[in-house]
Amino acid sequence: MSRILFTWELGRGLGHLLPHRRTVEVLRERGWEVFFASRNLQAMEKVFGGLGVRYLQAPFKCSPPTYPIEKTVTFAHILNNVGFDHLGELTSLAHTWRNAQSRQVHPRPR
Repeated sequence: MSRILFTWELGRGLGHLLPHRRTVEVLRERGWEVFFASRNLQAMEKVFGGLGVRYLQAPFKCSPPTYPIEKTVTFAHILNNVGFDHLGELTSLAHTWRNAQSRQVHPRPR
């Protein structure tokens, strides 16, 4: 069985998720095992409930940015405000994503 991991760590509303519902339906119909990592697991159930999607908690920064950018104009500004402003936190987030990927999505040796 093929596996796929969708991730959603920055958005707050369902608008980032809804466009993926049909894609997930098709993948499931074709026998794929679908994982979705999100900062908001309740939103996952609202959008993908009943489709057999496996939910994972996405790593995300909980503390406020060191130097917040109030008016975000670019994606770089958004990244600054979600953890990319501090090397230590960015490193932790990256390690957590790598660990989640290797544990949950890669096929296990038989």
